[in-house]
Order: sequence, then C-alpha cells, then structure tokens
Amino acid sequence: MNVIKKRLAPSLLVLFLVTLAGFTLFSNTLRTMTLPKVITEKPSPGPMNHLVEGNGVVSPGQQDDLISESGWKVTKVYVKQGDSVAKGQALVAFDGTELEQTLLDEEASRRKRMLEKEDVEEQFKVAMQHGDEDAILKAKRDLQTYRLDEETSARKINALRNELEQKKMLTAPYDGIISDVQAREGLRVPQGQKALSLVSPGKGFEVSFTVRADSAALLMLEEEIPVSVILGGQTKRMNGRVAEFKDRPSDGANGDGTGTQGISAAQRIVVVALAGEELKGGEQASIRIEKPSLQEGMVLRKEYTKNDGKGRYVFVVQENKSSLGNAYYAQKKYIRVLDETAEELVVEGLHEQMDVITESSVPLQDGNQIRLQ
Repeated sequence: MNVIKKRLAPSLLVLFLVTLAGFTLFSNTLRTMTLPKVITEKPSPGPMNHLVEGNGVVSPGQQDDLISESGWKVTKVYVKQGDSVAKGQALVAFDGTELEQTLLDEEASRRKRMLEKEDVEEQFKVAMQHGDEDAILKAKRDLQTYRLDEETSARKINALRNELEQKKMLTAPYDGIISDVQAREGLRVPQGQKALSLVSPGKGFEVSFTVRADSAALLMLEEEIPVSVILGGQTKRMNGRVAEFKDRPSDGANGDGTGTQGISAAQRIVVVALAGEELKGGEQASIRIEKPSLQEGMVLRKEYTKNDGKGRYVFVVQENKSSLGNAYYAQKKYIRVLDETAEELVVEGLHEQMDVITESSVPLQDGNQIRLQ
C-alpha cells in the first residue's frame, strides 16, 4: 500500500500543478475578457496633403462704369450684355429736349440782340453825320455793351452745344465688351449713377478665392493652377495664374472650429488671373488643388486625438511581458502639432512603430489595462 502511494505521489503532484496552472490561465483569460477592447493603428510618416479649394465669380481685370451725367430719360439703348463695341460707338441715347430748348432760346436771344445792335449802329452813323457829341458817346457805349453781350452769349451757346453733345449720347471710350446694363428705355438714370459697364478685354479677367491662410501659403505668386469655369452650362478647365494675395481678418478659430493654438486660423484671398476669349465676366469658377504640407512628421487623423490642460495627446499601447503572458496598457502620449487640415495632423512625439489607439469600448484613463482586438 505504501509502495502504491509512493508511486502515485509524483503523478498527483504533477496533476495538481497542471490543474493549478490551468485555473490560473483560465482566471487570467476570464479577467482579460472583462478589459476594455481597443483598436489600434500605426501613424504614417511623411508629408500631409492640403486640399486648397474655393469658389468665386470671374470679373474683368479692368471694368469701367459709364455714368449718366444728366439724369435725363433714356430714349434708346443700342447695346446689350456681352456685346463687343468699338471706341466712339453709340451706347445709350438720352432725351435732351430741355437743354435743346434752352439752347434755342439762347440763340434766339442772340439774334434779337444782333438786331438791336444794328439799330444802335445806325444811330451812331446819324450822330456822326450831325456831329452830336452826346449821341455819339451814347452810341459808342451801347455798341460796346452789345459786343460784350455778344461774346458772353457766344460762349454760353458753345457751352450749351458741348453739354448737349456730351450728355445726349453715351459712347464707348475704348474697344470693349458691354457689362451690367442698367439703362432702360423710357426711364431716367439718376445723375451720377451707372448706365452700364464696359470691360476692357485686353486686361484679361480674374477671380478671387477665399482659402485658409495655411493653405494659401502653399501657393506661390505667378504659379499656374487649374481653374474650373462654368461656360454655357458646361465646366471647362482653364489655366490660371496666381496674381495676388490679400489678407482677410481672422475670426479667431480654425476652419474646423478647433481653434488649435499655433495653427493659423486666418483666411486669405487668392486672386487668380485668367485669359480666354470666351470669358465675359460673371461666370462661376472654382479651384480644388492638393498641395503637400511644408512640415514633415507623423501623419495622424485628428479624430484620434484629445485635449487636456497640458495640450493635445493620444493613447498608445504599452506592452509588459511576463512568463504568464503579455499585458497591454493604455499610455497617454502628448504630441506637438506641426500642421493640420480639417481631418489630419502632422505631429511630433510619435514614431511609426507605435500603436495608436483609435477606438475603445469604454473611455480610457492613463494606465488602464486593455485588450487588443
């Protein structure tokens, strides 16, 4: 009996140890199943692409408003939107009846004064024949007055004729294209207000796009960029040239509303020059260009990051190895943002071998044990 017990003892000990190990492993497995489940992703090195996009309306490089200097009623509009006109061509006729009547009255008054002058000249001849000194002096004074009146009347008539010529007909000051016709037949154009606009095709066209300041910084003056323009209901791709940058006040927040410190939230206006015989002005235009970021680092989706009082951070996986198996923990890792778009970040503080936690079954705290999916 003792011999049997001695023979069974080692086997029972082994069985006990195996059972104990099994319970330990089973217990660890059960415990692991209760841990937060996470999904991870490795950050990718390299530049991030910015999407530079915007919409605008094509406008002429030079456009002059031709105004009504008289405020008279419009009698005839000879042109319409988009018409090509030559220098000196009649554009709009105005009713100058009132000024014409004033001119006729002034001319009639002048003729009347000339008749009166003839009578005074006759009186002067008679006075000279009779040697009447008083009559001679009076006639001379009257003749001098009539000469002054005649000079004044002549100047007034010339001024009225010039005014009538200038105001009765609006003509093209140079070869161009008609735009924004405001004049309507039978209606008055208020004095000093625009009757129509004239575009100089030789000055080309331009379109302004409002984009994020950090995206605008990726463009260069004189750089050629593609512009999509809607012509006749169809989209045509045209070559544009970056002609100018203009500042636009910042609202103090990023385009995505995060207001991240250190990343420019301002917007800039990018003016792009266009050339094309088919352009008239007023066409809808847009740009959509991908430009690489000027900063290089680890590229990470913005949604994976969080903020606290110390700054922006992510959770990464920390692995602890042991004889009973590997354990994984969530570790808070602070990062420095170098550049960003609406969806992605270029950051410092990570390397491409790190596993960044992108999803978790429960909210995490620094040091929480986790299980990988």
